[in-house]
Amino acid sequence: MNEQTNPNGYTSNVSLSDEQVNLGQDTPASPPVAETTVVVSPLRRGPPKWFYFIFLLVLVAFIVVTAILIITLNNKQSGGKTAEQKPSSQTEITATPTKELSPTPSVPQVDPAILKLNQLDSSDELANIETDTKGTDLTFIEDSLSALDSKIGSTSGR
Repeated sequence: MNEQTNPNGYTSNVSLSDEQVNLGQDTPASPPVAETTVVVSPLRRGPPKWFYFIFLLVLVAFIVVTAILIITLNNKQSGGKTAEQKPSSQTEITATPTKELSPTPSVPQVDPAILKLNQLDSSDELANIETDTKGTDLTFIEDSLSALDSKIGSTSGR
């Protein structure tokens, strides 16, 4: 076996069969022996440069995606508040009321029927119930019903 080194620093092992060595002699023909040659570079050790390049790209992409996720989560936790924007000199802000406020009554109006019901006796005796029914004035209910009838009659006549 012969070891040869080329100008690039590659080493190759070459082995010659007996037939190739004895070319000048008459010997019976034998089938050729197949041998392979492996070229190994003694200068390169470790992964190739393209592997480092791809690894670096994946690392940068990972860091960018992680930073975007962290920023998004921080904005959601703070309620999406961003820095307050100051209006520019060209922006005109005008306030227009959308609903007019009306004063609310301080004392709620009480229905007269409810006041009458509060004055009734809570006894179950027949004499007390009769006194309550005789003392009940239902004229305000009759007046309300007649007012409603007049409104209905005037609107349906149109």
